[in-house]
Amino acid sequence: MFGSIRMGILAAGICALGLALLFAAKKPFFESLLSFSPEVEIYIAPKDISSLSETPNEQKQVEEKTEQKETGKSVLGTSPEKLKTAEEIIIPLPPPPVRLPSKTLYALASERVVNLFCELPKNEVAVATGVIIHPEGYILTNAHVAEAEQSGTCLIRRGSPARNFAIAERVFLPPDFSSKKNTRENLAKDVAIWKITSVLEKDTLGMFPFFSIHPSNLPTDATALATFSYPAELLGSQAVVSALYLSFSETQIVSHDAYFIESAQGLGSQKGSSGGILLDPFTGELAGLIFAINDIKAEYVSERTLFSLTPFAINEAVRFATGKDLDAYLRELP
Repeated sequence: MFGSIRMGILAAGICALGLALLFAAKKPFFESLLSFSPEVEIYIAPKDISSLSETPNEQKQVEEKTEQKETGKSVLGTSPEKLKTAEEIIIPLPPPPVRLPSKTLYALASERVVNLFCELPKNEVAVATGVIIHPEGYILTNAHVAEAEQSGTCLIRRGSPARNFAIAERVFLPPDFSSKKNTRENLAKDVAIWKITSVLEKDTLGMFPFFSIHPSNLPTDATALATFSYPAELLGSQAVVSALYLSFSETQIVSHDAYFIESAQGLGSQKGSSGGILLDPFTGELAGLIFAINDIKAEYVSERTLFSLTPFAINEAVRFATGKDLDAYLRELP
Protein backbone atom coordinates (compact mmCIF):
# COMPACT_ATOMS: atom_id res chain seq x y z
CA MET A 1 0.00 0.00 0.00
CA PHE A 2 2.74 2.35 0.95
CA GLY A 3 4.51 1.40 -2.20
CA SER A 4 1.49 2.47 -4.23
CA ILE A 5 1.40 5.80 -2.38
CA ARG A 6 5.09 6.37 -3.01
CA MET A 7 4.61 5.66 -6.70
CA GLY A 8 1.70 8.11 -6.83
CA ILE A 9 3.70 10.87 -5.21
CA LEU A 10 6.62 10.27 -7.59
CA ALA A 11 4.31 10.36 -10.59
CA ALA A 12 2.76 13.63 -9.35
CA GLY A 13 6.22 15.11 -8.91
CA ILE A 14 7.24 14.11 -12.40
CA CYS A 15 4.04 15.67 -13.80
CA ALA A 16 4.64 18.90 -11.89
CA LEU A 17 8.21 19.03 -13.16
CA GLY A 18 6.97 18.47 -16.70
CA LEU A 19 4.41 21.29 -16.41
CA ALA A 20 7.09 23.63 -15.03
CA LEU A 21 9.40 22.85 -17.92
CA LEU A 22 6.53 23.33 -20.37
CA PHE A 23 5.68 26.77 -18.83
CA ALA A 24 9.32 27.83 -18.97
CA ALA A 25 9.51 26.91 -22.64
CA LYS A 26 6.37 28.92 -23.45
CA LYS A 27 7.25 32.02 -21.37
CA PRO A 28 8.84 34.04 -24.26
CA PHE A 29 5.65 33.59 -26.20
CA PHE A 30 3.55 35.08 -23.38
CA GLU A 31 5.97 37.93 -23.03
CA SER A 32 5.72 38.63 -26.77
CA LEU A 33 1.96 38.75 -26.40
CA LEU A 34 2.24 41.17 -23.48
CA SER A 35 4.63 43.42 -25.44
CA PHE A 36 1.90 44.14 -27.98
CA SER A 37 -0.75 44.89 -25.38
CA PRO A 38 -1.94 48.53 -25.67
CA GLU A 39 -2.16 48.85 -21.90
CA VAL A 40 1.20 47.31 -20.95
CA GLU A 41 4.66 48.65 -21.85
CA ILE A 42 7.72 46.52 -21.23
CA TYR A 43 11.30 47.85 -21.69
CA ILE A 44 13.75 45.18 -22.86
CA ALA A 45 17.40 45.53 -21.92
CA PRO A 46 19.64 46.14 -24.99
CA LYS A 47 21.37 42.74 -24.52
CA ASP A 48 18.03 40.94 -24.96
CA ILE A 49 16.98 42.78 -28.17
CA SER A 50 18.97 40.48 -30.44
CA SER A 51 17.03 37.49 -29.12
CA LEU A 52 13.67 38.94 -30.20
CA SER A 53 12.31 38.78 -33.69
CA GLU A 54 11.30 42.48 -34.02
CA THR A 55 10.43 44.45 -37.10
CA PRO A 56 12.72 47.44 -38.09
CA ASN A 57 10.12 49.99 -36.87
CA GLU A 58 9.89 48.32 -33.47
CA GLN A 59 13.67 48.31 -33.13
CA LYS A 60 13.82 52.02 -34.10
CA GLN A 61 11.26 52.90 -31.41
CA VAL A 62 13.28 51.08 -28.77
CA GLU A 63 16.51 52.86 -29.87
CA GLU A 64 14.80 56.29 -29.76
CA LYS A 65 13.52 55.66 -26.23
CA THR A 66 16.98 54.55 -25.13
CA GLU A 67 18.59 57.67 -26.70
CA GLN A 68 16.08 59.98 -25.01
CA LYS A 69 16.79 58.41 -21.64
CA GLU A 70 20.55 58.72 -22.13
CA THR A 71 20.25 62.37 -23.27
CA GLY A 72 18.14 63.25 -20.27
CA LYS A 73 20.63 61.59 -18.04
CA SER A 74 23.52 63.61 -19.51
CA VAL A 75 21.71 66.90 -18.77
CA LEU A 76 20.21 66.00 -15.40
CA GLY A 77 23.43 64.37 -14.34
CA THR A 78 25.47 67.56 -14.78
CA SER A 79 26.71 68.86 -11.46
CA PRO A 80 25.28 72.26 -10.39
CA GLU A 81 28.71 73.88 -10.25
CA LYS A 82 29.20 73.18 -13.97
CA LEU A 83 25.93 74.83 -15.01
CA LYS A 84 26.25 78.53 -16.11
CA THR A 85 24.16 81.04 -14.20
CA ALA A 86 22.36 83.97 -15.87
CA GLU A 87 25.13 86.33 -14.74
CA GLU A 88 27.77 84.21 -16.45
CA ILE A 89 26.02 84.18 -19.83
CA ILE A 90 27.60 87.04 -21.81
CA ILE A 91 25.61 88.48 -24.74
CA PRO A 92 27.89 90.35 -27.17
CA LEU A 93 26.93 94.02 -27.57
CA PRO A 94 26.91 95.77 -30.95
CA PRO A 95 30.02 97.83 -31.62
CA PRO A 96 29.73 101.54 -30.67
CA PRO A 97 29.17 103.99 -33.53
CA VAL A 98 32.29 105.39 -35.12
CA ARG A 99 32.76 109.14 -35.18
CA LEU A 100 33.54 110.57 -38.60
CA PRO A 101 36.99 112.18 -38.87
CA SER A 102 37.04 115.95 -38.40
CA LYS A 103 38.48 116.32 -41.87
CA THR A 104 35.47 114.49 -43.34
CA LEU A 105 32.97 116.61 -41.39
CA TYR A 106 34.66 119.84 -42.44
CA ALA A 107 34.71 118.73 -46.08
CA LEU A 108 30.96 118.03 -45.94
CA ALA A 109 30.18 121.39 -44.38
CA SER A 110 32.52 123.50 -46.50
CA GLU A 111 30.57 122.64 -49.65
CA ARG A 112 27.11 123.09 -48.11
CA VAL A 113 27.35 125.83 -45.47
CA VAL A 114 27.42 129.35 -46.93
CA ASN A 115 27.75 132.95 -45.82
CA LEU A 116 24.92 135.41 -46.56
CA PHE A 117 25.91 139.03 -47.16
CA CYS A 118 22.66 141.02 -47.35
CA GLU A 119 22.26 144.76 -47.90
CA LEU A 120 19.87 146.46 -45.51
CA PRO A 121 18.36 149.95 -45.42
CA LYS A 122 20.58 152.85 -44.28
CA ASN A 123 23.64 151.27 -45.92
CA GLU A 124 23.77 148.48 -43.37
CA VAL A 125 24.71 144.88 -44.08
CA ALA A 126 23.44 141.69 -42.48
CA VAL A 127 26.01 138.92 -42.18
CA ALA A 128 24.65 135.45 -41.47
CA THR A 129 25.07 131.77 -42.22
CA GLY A 130 22.94 129.43 -44.29
CA VAL A 131 22.96 125.86 -45.53
CA ILE A 132 22.09 124.40 -48.94
CA ILE A 133 19.22 121.91 -48.52
CA HIS A 134 18.36 121.06 -52.13
CA PRO A 135 20.42 120.17 -55.23
CA GLU A 136 18.83 123.03 -57.16
CA GLY A 137 20.30 125.61 -54.81
CA TYR A 138 17.73 126.26 -52.08
CA ILE A 139 19.32 127.72 -48.96
CA LEU A 140 17.92 127.50 -45.43
CA THR A 141 18.63 130.27 -42.93
CA ASN A 142 16.79 132.32 -40.28
CA ALA A 143 13.85 134.59 -40.99
CA HIS A 144 15.31 137.35 -38.82
CA VAL A 145 18.35 137.72 -41.13
CA ALA A 146 16.42 139.80 -43.65
CA GLU A 147 12.70 140.24 -43.18
CA ALA A 148 10.04 141.14 -45.72
CA GLU A 149 10.59 144.90 -45.55
CA GLN A 150 14.32 144.46 -46.04
CA SER A 151 16.46 143.26 -48.93
CA GLY A 152 15.02 140.50 -51.11
CA THR A 153 18.40 139.45 -52.50
CA CYS A 154 21.70 138.45 -50.89
CA LEU A 155 25.26 137.80 -51.97
CA ILE A 156 26.16 134.19 -51.19
CA ARG A 157 29.75 133.43 -50.30
CA ARG A 158 31.44 130.09 -49.66
CA GLY A 159 34.77 128.68 -48.54
CA SER A 160 37.52 129.71 -46.10
CA PRO A 161 38.00 132.56 -46.42
CA ALA A 162 34.54 133.25 -47.81
CA ARG A 163 34.52 134.18 -51.49
CA ASN A 164 31.72 135.37 -53.75
CA PHE A 165 29.81 132.32 -54.91
CA ALA A 166 26.28 133.22 -56.06
CA ILE A 167 23.30 135.56 -55.86
CA ALA A 168 20.12 134.37 -54.16
CA GLU A 169 16.62 135.71 -53.65
CA ARG A 170 14.19 134.93 -50.85
CA VAL A 171 11.37 132.52 -51.76
CA PHE A 172 9.91 131.67 -48.33
CA LEU A 173 9.27 133.66 -45.18
CA PRO A 174 6.56 132.85 -42.58
CA PRO A 175 3.90 135.55 -43.11
CA ASP A 176 3.41 136.30 -39.41
CA PHE A 177 7.01 136.12 -38.24
CA SER A 178 8.50 139.11 -36.44
CA SER A 179 12.03 139.48 -35.09
CA LYS A 180 10.63 141.73 -32.35
CA LYS A 181 8.63 138.90 -30.73
CA ASN A 182 10.36 136.51 -28.35
CA THR A 183 7.43 134.19 -27.82
CA ARG A 184 7.99 130.48 -28.22
CA GLU A 185 5.48 130.31 -31.07
CA ASN A 186 7.24 133.08 -33.01
CA LEU A 187 10.77 131.77 -32.43
CA ALA A 188 9.74 128.35 -33.73
CA LYS A 189 9.05 130.02 -37.10
CA ASP A 190 12.46 131.67 -37.46
CA VAL A 191 13.02 129.98 -40.82
CA ALA A 192 13.56 131.42 -44.31
CA ILE A 193 14.45 129.86 -47.66
CA TRP A 194 16.47 131.47 -50.41
CA LYS A 195 17.04 130.31 -53.98
CA ILE A 196 20.30 130.69 -55.92
CA THR A 197 19.39 132.56 -59.07
CA SER A 198 22.86 133.11 -60.56
CA VAL A 199 26.26 131.52 -59.94
CA LEU A 200 29.43 133.62 -59.83
CA GLU A 201 31.95 130.78 -59.59
CA LYS A 202 32.96 129.57 -63.04
CA ASP A 203 33.58 125.94 -62.11
CA THR A 204 30.26 125.38 -60.35
CA LEU A 205 28.02 122.73 -61.94
CA GLY A 206 24.23 122.93 -62.18
CA MET A 207 23.55 120.71 -59.12
CA PHE A 208 24.69 121.69 -55.64
CA PRO A 209 25.85 119.51 -52.72
CA PHE A 210 23.23 119.69 -49.95
CA PHE A 211 22.10 118.44 -46.54
CA SER A 212 18.71 116.76 -46.29
CA ILE A 213 16.28 117.69 -43.51
CA HIS A 214 14.87 114.67 -41.64
CA PRO A 215 12.08 115.77 -39.25
CA SER A 216 12.44 112.57 -37.21
CA ASN A 217 16.09 113.32 -36.43
CA LEU A 218 15.89 114.40 -32.79
CA PRO A 219 19.09 114.31 -30.67
CA THR A 220 19.19 113.37 -27.01
CA ASP A 221 20.52 115.27 -23.99
CA ALA A 222 24.30 115.22 -23.40
CA THR A 223 24.90 114.40 -27.07
CA ALA A 224 27.96 116.03 -28.61
CA LEU A 225 27.35 117.74 -31.97
CA ALA A 226 29.57 119.60 -34.39
CA THR A 227 28.76 123.23 -35.29
CA PHE A 228 29.54 125.06 -38.51
CA SER A 229 28.94 128.77 -39.05
CA TYR A 230 30.50 132.07 -40.11
CA PRO A 231 30.78 134.02 -36.81
CA ALA A 232 31.62 137.67 -37.40
CA GLU A 233 31.05 139.43 -34.09
CA LEU A 234 34.72 139.63 -33.10
CA LEU A 235 35.93 140.75 -36.54
CA GLY A 236 36.22 144.20 -38.02
CA SER A 237 34.42 145.13 -41.21
CA GLN A 238 37.51 144.61 -43.35
CA ALA A 239 38.08 141.13 -41.94
CA VAL A 240 34.42 140.24 -42.54
CA VAL A 241 34.84 141.15 -46.20
CA SER A 242 38.20 139.54 -46.88
CA ALA A 243 39.03 137.11 -44.07
CA LEU A 244 35.81 135.43 -42.86
CA TYR A 245 36.38 131.72 -42.23
CA LEU A 246 33.99 128.82 -41.71
CA SER A 247 34.14 128.00 -38.00
CA PHE A 248 34.14 124.38 -36.85
CA SER A 249 33.57 123.68 -33.15
CA GLU A 250 31.73 121.29 -30.88
CA THR A 251 28.73 121.75 -28.63
CA GLN A 252 26.98 119.51 -26.12
CA ILE A 253 23.21 119.41 -25.73
CA VAL A 254 22.01 120.67 -22.35
CA SER A 255 18.29 120.22 -22.96
CA HIS A 256 15.86 119.88 -25.85
CA ASP A 257 12.28 119.28 -26.85
CA ALA A 258 10.60 118.68 -30.20
CA TYR A 259 11.28 122.27 -31.37
CA PHE A 260 14.33 123.66 -29.60
CA ILE A 261 17.84 122.56 -28.67
CA GLU A 262 19.84 124.33 -25.96
CA SER A 263 23.54 123.61 -25.94
CA ALA A 264 26.77 124.83 -24.41
CA GLN A 265 28.97 126.46 -27.04
CA GLY A 266 32.29 128.12 -27.61
CA LEU A 267 33.57 129.86 -30.72
CA GLY A 268 30.29 129.58 -32.61
CA SER A 269 28.36 131.62 -30.03
CA GLN A 270 28.75 134.88 -31.93
CA LYS A 271 26.68 137.12 -34.13
CA GLY A 272 26.88 135.91 -37.70
CA SER A 273 26.32 132.30 -36.62
CA SER A 274 22.55 132.62 -37.13
CA GLY A 275 21.60 130.11 -39.78
CA GLY A 276 24.58 127.90 -38.93
CA ILE A 277 24.09 124.21 -38.38
CA LEU A 278 24.45 121.46 -35.83
CA LEU A 279 25.87 118.33 -37.43
CA ASP A 280 25.77 114.77 -36.10
CA PRO A 281 29.46 113.75 -36.01
CA PHE A 282 28.59 110.05 -36.34
CA THR A 283 26.18 110.14 -39.29
CA GLY A 284 27.06 113.47 -40.95
CA GLU A 285 23.35 114.47 -40.91
CA LEU A 286 21.97 117.91 -40.12
CA ALA A 287 20.74 117.95 -36.50
CA GLY A 288 19.72 121.59 -35.98
CA LEU A 289 19.62 125.19 -37.29
CA ILE A 290 21.21 127.83 -35.03
CA PHE A 291 18.95 130.84 -34.47
CA ALA A 292 20.00 132.59 -31.24
CA ILE A 293 22.58 132.94 -28.49
CA ASN A 294 22.13 133.82 -24.85
CA ASP A 295 24.89 136.18 -23.71
CA ILE A 296 23.25 137.42 -20.51
CA LYS A 297 25.74 137.33 -17.63
CA ALA A 298 28.31 135.77 -19.96
CA GLU A 299 31.65 137.47 -19.69
CA TYR A 300 33.25 135.29 -22.36
CA VAL A 301 32.00 133.87 -25.65
CA SER A 302 32.66 130.35 -24.38
CA GLU A 303 30.14 130.90 -21.58
CA ARG A 304 27.25 131.67 -23.90
CA THR A 305 24.37 129.31 -24.57
CA LEU A 306 23.44 128.36 -28.12
CA PHE A 307 19.83 127.83 -29.27
CA SER A 308 18.86 125.88 -32.38
CA LEU A 309 15.72 124.69 -34.14
CA THR A 310 15.27 120.94 -34.58
CA PRO A 311 14.65 119.42 -38.04
CA PHE A 312 11.09 118.80 -36.86
CA ALA A 313 10.61 122.51 -36.07
CA ILE A 314 11.97 123.49 -39.51
CA ASN A 315 9.52 121.20 -41.25
CA GLU A 316 6.63 122.38 -39.07
CA ALA A 317 7.34 126.06 -39.83
CA VAL A 318 7.03 125.36 -43.56
CA ARG A 319 4.03 123.08 -43.15
CA PHE A 320 2.17 125.60 -40.98
CA ALA A 321 2.63 128.33 -43.61
CA THR A 322 2.12 126.29 -46.80
CA GLY A 323 0.19 123.17 -45.78
CA LYS A 324 3.02 121.03 -47.19
CA ASP A 325 6.06 119.33 -45.74
CA LEU A 326 9.42 120.88 -46.57
CA ASP A 327 10.37 118.29 -49.21
CA ALA A 328 7.02 118.53 -50.97
CA TYR A 329 7.17 122.35 -50.90
CA LEU A 330 10.66 122.43 -52.41
CA ARG A 331 9.61 120.05 -55.20
CA GLU A 332 6.85 122.43 -56.24
CA LEU A 333 9.01 125.57 -56.29
CA PRO A 334 10.23 126.71 -59.75
